[in-house]
Formats: sequence, C-alpha cells, structure tokens
Amino acid sequence: MRDLVKNLKLQMNVRLTWFLTPLFIMSAVALVSAIISIAAIRGGVDVSSPEYMEGARMNMAMLWSFPGFLVYLGVATVATTFPYALALGTTRRAFALGAFASHVLMSAYIAGIMLVILALELLTNHWFISIYLVDIYMLGSGNPFWLAIIVFLVCLTSMSAGAFFGATWTRFGNRGPTVLGIAAGLIIALLVLLLAPYFGEIFANFQTWWLAVLAGVLIVGSVVGEYLCLRNASVR
Repeated sequence: MRDLVKNLKLQMNVRLTWFLTPLFIMSAVALVSAIISIAAIRGGVDVSSPEYMEGARMNMAMLWSFPGFLVYLGVATVATTFPYALALGTTRRAFALGAFASHVLMSAYIAGIMLVILALELLTNHWFISIYLVDIYMLGSGNPFWLAIIVFLVCLTSMSAGAFFGATWTRFGNRGPTVLGIAAGLIIALLVLLLAPYFGEIFANFQTWWLAVLAGVLIVGSVVGEYLCLRNASVR
C-alpha cells in the first residue's frame, strides 16, 4: 500500500496538468458554445424552440473535448514516469497499480466537474440562453447517474489506452505503438467485417450497458497489456 501511495503521488506531481488543464479545456468549450448561442440569438434564431433544443442536445463538444488530452496523459504516466519510479526503488507492479489509481482519480475528478456543470446548467435553465453543454443525449439527457458513469468510463478508457501505448513504447521502442495501432485497426476492421450483416439487428436491440461492458473490456485489456509490457521493459 505504501508503494501504491508513493507512485500515486509521483504520477500527480505536476498538479497544474492534472487538475487545471481539464478546467481550461471545458472552459474553452463553454466559451465557444456561448459564442455560438449568442450569435444564433443575434441572427434571429429562436433558441427556445423545440427544433433548436433538439439540435442543441446533440452537441457532443464537451464529451469529446478531453479524451485526446487524457490519452496523452495516459502515455505520459508511463513513458515519462517509469524510469523515475524504478530509480526510486518501486516495483513494476506497484508502478502499474499507482498509474491505474491515478487514472481512476482523474476520471472521478472530471466526472465530478461534469456533475457540477450539469447542476448549474439545470439550475440556470441552460445558462439562461439555451446553451447545452452536458444536458445532451450522449450524456444521459440530464440524468446525473448516467452522466457520471459515461464520463468516468470514457476518461478511464482513454487514459488506460494511452498508458498501454506508452508501455509498448517503453518496452519495444518506436515500433511498439506502431504495431499496436496497426493491430487495433485490423481488429476493428475484422469486427466490422464480421458484424456487418447483423448491424440492423444490433442497432435495433441496442442497450446502453453494452458500451459499459465494452469500456470495461478495453480498460482491463489495456491495464493487463500495460503491466505485461512493463514487466520486461528496460529503463530508457
């Protein structure tokens, strides 16, 4: 447990990156969304109409604004921190657990921020001028439970995948992420090819929990792959 805590502190040493960057990203998305809404109002659009609200609830800017940063951060938690952790005497297992714990904490942090945004959005009737940031279809249409689950899983999946890519670079060098990326692309293409005849039936019977299961599989697979790579990785 002591090694886990030490590695968690090491991972989150740069607090500006961990705690303020997500706020900057969300603030930028909110500012752009506000500008678009104000421009629509000045252009004579009725932002209170059902048609406008229907379209606004499809705005996924807030959902897709941070996964890219989180994938990068996941890579950094392994590729840049692993040598320092080993130099400080930690074990590879403790390092992997500490990295995963930091990913869980970051995912919970972002989910918490999104819940606060949702509460303010509903309290102000969508920021007084029909700005839909998180009260959207892809985040549960204003349901705080689904918003928290979706955001948490998206964040954790992004960081875990990034850590896996970082671990392949640490273990195999530049060819590691390349091979992993090609393999992932081939697997996706093969799945599309195999499932293409059943797409109609799949979409007709689609259940939200399928995505949660998929996210869980990706997270577990990424964490296991990361650890296996780090077991035999040399310090660069």
